[in-house]
Amino acid sequence: MHFMKNVPIQSLMTQANLAMREHDYDKALELYTLAVEQNPSLSSLIEFNIKLAKQRRDAADILSAAAAQPARLLQRELSESIAPVEISTQIEPTFTPVKIIDDYTWQIDFSELPTETVSIFEAKPETEKDLIKDLALAIRSHSRVDDGVDYSYASGASPKVNSFVYEAIASSKLFDKAWYIKTYLDVALSGIDPVIHYMRYGWKMGRDPSTKFSTIAYFELNPDVYSAQINPLEHYIFQGLMEGRNFKRFLKIEELGTIDSPPIKRGTYSFIPEKTVKTICLFLPQFHAIPENDKWWGKGFTEWTNVQPAKPQFEGHYQPHVPHEDVGYYNLLKSETLKRQILQAKDYGIDGFCFYFYWFDGKRLLEKPIEMFHKDKSHSMPFCLCWANENWSRRWDGNESDVLMAQKHSDQDDLKFIKYIKKYISDKRYICVDGKPLVVVYRPAELPDAKRTAKIWRDYCRKDGIGEIYLAMTNSFEKSHPDDFGFDAVVDFTPNSAGLSPSSALLENLPDEFEGGLFNYENLVVQSDNYRKEDFTIFRGACPSWDNTARKKNKGYIFLNSSPLLYQKWLDNSIKYVNEYNKGSGENLIFINAWNEWAEGAHLEPDQKYGYAYLESTKMSLVKAAAARAEKIKADNNKLAIVIHAFYVDILKEFISKIQENVSSLKIKLYVSTPYENEKEVEALLNDSGIPYLLAGVQNLGRDILPFMHLARIVAKDEYPIILKLHTKRSKHREDGDKWRNELVDKLVSDGALYKNHQALIKNQSIGVLSPSGHLVPLKNHWGGNAENCARLANRLGFEFEEIIDKEFPAGTMFFAQTKALLPLLNLAIDEDDFDEELGQTDGTFAHAIERIISISSLAAGLDTVEQTSKKSKKPYAFAKIG
Repeated sequence: MHFMKNVPIQSLMTQANLAMREHDYDKALELYTLAVEQNPSLSSLIEFNIKLAKQRRDAADILSAAAAQPARLLQRELSESIAPVEISTQIEPTFTPVKIIDDYTWQIDFSELPTETVSIFEAKPETEKDLIKDLALAIRSHSRVDDGVDYSYASGASPKVNSFVYEAIASSKLFDKAWYIKTYLDVALSGIDPVIHYMRYGWKMGRDPSTKFSTIAYFELNPDVYSAQINPLEHYIFQGLMEGRNFKRFLKIEELGTIDSPPIKRGTYSFIPEKTVKTICLFLPQFHAIPENDKWWGKGFTEWTNVQPAKPQFEGHYQPHVPHEDVGYYNLLKSETLKRQILQAKDYGIDGFCFYFYWFDGKRLLEKPIEMFHKDKSHSMPFCLCWANENWSRRWDGNESDVLMAQKHSDQDDLKFIKYIKKYISDKRYICVDGKPLVVVYRPAELPDAKRTAKIWRDYCRKDGIGEIYLAMTNSFEKSHPDDFGFDAVVDFTPNSAGLSPSSALLENLPDEFEGGLFNYENLVVQSDNYRKEDFTIFRGACPSWDNTARKKNKGYIFLNSSPLLYQKWLDNSIKYVNEYNKGSGENLIFINAWNEWAEGAHLEPDQKYGYAYLESTKMSLVKAAAARAEKIKADNNKLAIVIHAFYVDILKEFISKIQENVSSLKIKLYVSTPYENEKEVEALLNDSGIPYLLAGVQNLGRDILPFMHLARIVAKDEYPIILKLHTKRSKHREDGDKWRNELVDKLVSDGALYKNHQALIKNQSIGVLSPSGHLVPLKNHWGGNAENCARLANRLGFEFEEIIDKEFPAGTMFFAQTKALLPLLNLAIDEDDFDEELGQTDGTFAHAIERIISISSLAAGLDTVEQTSKKSKKPYAFAKIG
C-alpha cells in the first residue's frame, strides 16, 4: 500500500479499525504496520491491535478449514438458539433453553455451591427456579460442544478459548466475576467460568458483565458493533476505548440528581507523611476586569460574568456553579484572595499553581495577578507558567473564529518572550524539573517551527546564566511525541486529551433547544484504568468535572456522572502511572485541570453543591499513595502508641496493670482520653504508672471513636508506626458486656500478647489492622442501621459501596494497627459536628459507622485487615446481632 505513504496517521488508524470491524485482518495488519512505520511512537499504543489482528486472521483460516466438520456444524446449530436479542431497554432479554444432548447427562450438585448462592436460589419462585436450572443445564451442554471454541471477534472459530482476550476481560474493571455469578444464578449453577460464559453466551443473551458496562447500551450507542455481531466488551477494551466510544447509556433526566455526594466541610487536620508526587493545578487569572475585556465583552467583564447567569439545560443538570461561602465571587486583584487560595490549596496537598500566561507579540493580558503573586514573597506556593499561545477569539477555544487578539510568531518574538519571563523562571519559588525551570506551552503546533523556538529559548537561558530549561507541551490538541517539537515532556490536558465523542443519546428526552454534546465522565476513569506506558515522559492528571455551559449556553459540552469518587479513582490511576513510569527525580508531577476554571465546571475550589469534596478527594489520593509507598517499619523499631478512651476509671486501672505486666522491650506511650469530670483522677493514675502519657479531657460525644480519632491524629504526627486501640467498654445493653471486653483485651495484651501482636505487624507489613481472633466479622452481616453512613464514608475513601460489601471489620473496636493504615480515615473532614448526641443508642450512630469503616481505611492504604488466627469460627458472632 505504498500509495498511502503520506496519508495522515489518524486516517490510517481509522481505516485500520474499520478493516478490523469488517474482518479484513490482512488489510488491518497492513494499515497498522504502516502507521507504526510513519510514527514509531504508536508502537506500544497499538501493539494490542496488531496482535489481535494476527490472531483473528489465523482464526479465520481455521474457520474455513473447519466449516465442513460435523462437530462444528452441531455447535453452530446449538449456538443459533442463543442468537443475539433485538435491542431493547424495555424488557429483559429472554432465552429459550435447548434440548439437552442425549449422550451427555449432568445434574446440579447443590452441595458443591456456596451457601449464599443456594440461599438466593431457594428464595426464588418455583417457576423462576425451573428456568434457572434449565438455563444452567443448557449452558452446560453447550459448553461441552463448544469446549475449546473461541467466541471472540472471529465468530467462534479458533480451536481454544483465546487466552489473550480472556485475560483482558478478566482483568478489566468492567467485568465483575462475583456480581456476574450472583446476578445470573444459572452461571453459578452451571459451574462455567463467568468470563468464558460472557465471552461465549452472555453478551449474546444481552447480559451485562458488571454494573458499570451495559451490553445493550453499547450496541445502541454503537450500532456498527451490533451489526458486526462483536462481543461489545471485547470491542471496547481493544478498540472502543481508544476511539472514545460510549459504553453506558446514562440515566434518565429525572434520575440525574440521585448520584450526588453531600457537601463536605473544610477539614481541620491534614497529614501526608511523604508525598510520592507533586500536584500542580492549572490556574486561570481571568477574575478581574481589564480594558480589553471591557471593550470586547462589556464593562466590568470577568469570568464571573458568564458563571453567575448560567442556566441548567435539562432537568437535573447542575448549573450554575455557585462558589462556597469561603470562596465567594472573588477579585484576584485583592491580595487576600491569593492568600486564601494558597492556604486552601496547601491544606489539601496541592504543591503548586500553573498560571496561564497570555502573550501576544509582547502584548500581555491578565498578568496582574501573576505580577502581584511574584512581587509578594510571602506567597509561599511554588508556581510555573503555561503560555496559552493560541489566538484569543469569541469562541473561547482558540479557533479562527472572530479573532480578538492574534498571535504573531517570529524569531524576534520568541526571544522577547523568553527574556520577559526570565523574572518569573528565576524566582526561587518557580517549579523546576531536575533543577530546570519548567515552561509549558499549550499548543506547540501553532508555532511556525517549534524546534527552532525551543532552541532559541534554550540558547538564551544557557548564555544568560539561567542554565537548562525543561519544556513541556499539553496534548489538548496535539497528540504527538514531544521530540517532534523539541520538547521534553507532555502535560496530560484532561479531558481534552481523552478523544471522546459526544453523544446526545446518553440522556433520554433531551430538550430540543439543547445543541451541545454529552459525554460520560466514567469513560475517563476507564481510560485511566487502562493507561499504558508511553515512550516519552507524560505528566498525568485529572479533571474534577467539565461543563462549559456558562460559556457556550445551550451548545456546551457536558460530562455527565462526574463525582468526587470517580475523580478520586481517576487521580489514583494517574498517580500510580507517574510513580511507576516517571523515574526522573523531578518528573513526578501531576497536573489537575483546574483550580478555578469555573466557566468550564472544572474547579477544585469549593462550591455550594459539593463543598470541599473534590479537594478532600485530591488529598485522599495523595494520602493513599503515600501510605502505600511508605517505608517499611524497621525490625528493631519497638515504639508503640496505646490509645485508650477511659470512660470508666476503674477499668483503666485494670488496663494499665495488664500493660505493665506485658510491656517487655516495647517503648510505649499512652494516649488517653476521658470525660472532663474524670481528668484529675485519671491524671493521678497515669502519674503513678510511670508510663509516658498524653491526657486529653473530652466531652461525652462520639463514644470511643471521636476521642480515638483526635488522639490517633496526634500519634501519626508523633511518628509512632503502630497503634493499639483500647477502650473501657461495659456494653450495658448486653449481659455479656464484661466478658466481651475482657476477651478482647486479653487477646491483645495479656500473656505476652502485647509484644507478640506488635511483632506480628513488624514481621508481616502487609497487615494494616490486626483484630483479636474470633472478632473479625463480615460487614454484610452487621450493617445494622449504618449502611448509608458507611457507603458515604467508603465513597470518600475512594470505594463504591459494592466494593466493600464483602469486607470484614473488627467488632468491639479494639485492635492493633499500623498508623499509616488509619491515615485515610484520619484525613477525612470529620469532627464533633458529625457525631450524634449521646442518648444511649446501641446502633445507627455515626460512631458505629466509623467502627465498620476502619478496615476500609486500611484497604485504602493498600493494606489487609486480618485476625490473629486464620481459623474461622463457623458459629454466629456471639457479641452482636446479625442484621
